[in-house]
Amino acid sequence: MQTQSEKFLTQNELAEMWGVSPNTLRKWRWEGKGPRFVKLGTRVVYRQTDIFAFTDQGLRNSTSDAGGIHA
Repeated sequence: MQTQSEKFLTQNELAEMWGVSPNTLRKWRWEGKGPRFVKLGTRVVYRQTDIFAFTDQGLRNSTSDAGGIHA
């Protein structure tokens, strides 16, 4: 659910923040990987809460922990 203060990032902002290309984010969306996104007409944005939820899935306690994000 969105709150009044919900923050959104564009594809380019998220790509820059994560150090990946916008094409990588496009590919992840097409493959059903990556964080959830919102489609506003032809524009794609990412809710900050969904970005945090996605990155939380990648948290590990050690390098032998096999679960999590498979991008």
